[in-house]
Amino acid sequence: LALMVVWGYPCESKSSPAHYSKHPHSNEWGCFFIVWNLFLHSLNIKIDFIQKNVERKCNQLEETG
Repeated sequence: LALMVVWGYPCESKSSPAHYSKHPHSNEWGCFFIVWNLFLHSLNIKIDFIQKNVERKCNQLEETG
């Protein structure tokens, strides 16, 4: 014997499965984290580029000095 509980729209609480199916906030957070990861990745690429340029300039100064 299986019991099934069905929540109606006016009486649903945040703990009900119906609430989350009508209010998909998890997708918004997923998009936020994807964008944040892309931002961090691009920032990491820029930092690596700057570091390589600084190392190259230091090597040039050592060779000439």
